[in-house]
Amino acid sequence: MSVVAVPATAQAVREQICARASAYFDGADRFAFYFAHFKLKSDPLFTDVLLSGALSGCRNLIDLGCGQGLLTAWLLAARAQRRQGPWPTNWPEPPVLMRTRGVDLRATSIARARAALGEHADFQVQDLRDADCSGADAVAILDALHFIDYAEQRQRLEHIRACLPAGGVLLLRIANASSGFSYRLARWVDRLNDFARDGRIPHISCRSVPDWLTLLRRCGFEAQAQERSSGSSFANTLLIARAA
Repeated sequence: MSVVAVPATAQAVREQICARASAYFDGADRFAFYFAHFKLKSDPLFTDVLLSGALSGCRNLIDLGCGQGLLTAWLLAARAQRRQGPWPTNWPEPPVLMRTRGVDLRATSIARARAALGEHADFQVQDLRDADCSGADAVAILDALHFIDYAEQRQRLEHIRACLPAGGVLLLRIANASSGFSYRLARWVDRLNDFARDGRIPHISCRSVPDWLTLLRRCGFEAQAQERSSGSSFANTLLIARAA
């Protein structure tokens, strides 16, 4: 009697990757584990990054504003899922990363990242404005670039472009300033989140999606907005840019 293979469903595979990624934080502390599980399951960003295929051929990634290392955990879990299956036939290959670096200003977040993923990546307490991106073929700045002012945004993007090889990838998730109520809500969520963690309300420097794309092109990138493929995320938009 022949056995018929059952195709993998996207939702089931997402849940398996989420479980694998969250498990990295089980030995850190309970907050890190529960935060990872909630964020990875509820935020479509991580699935959208994977399904975009933008990182498929990358080997050297730096994550600026990495938090507790959720992107690293997700990509490691996706690679393990791809090896051990199941894996949807229409999904792109996850990256095989040879080197991963993450920087963040919060020492507590970096401590959690090191406890969970220290053997897989290098995490440092550092301002994203000061991080050296040399050697990377992929850079991620997810929900972080709008916390620095407009001039510093351009300086950072120019530095990244100078470091990336031709065809190197920059992933940005930004708040779309032209999305009305969703944008205003996202701004207040960011502010309240930072106030709860740091006791301060940050200044936020946002742009509309067309303005972000214009800035990226002026800095030497070919860029486009990624269509959402796995759910709503307020006014947040994933931009994929390649060094021209």
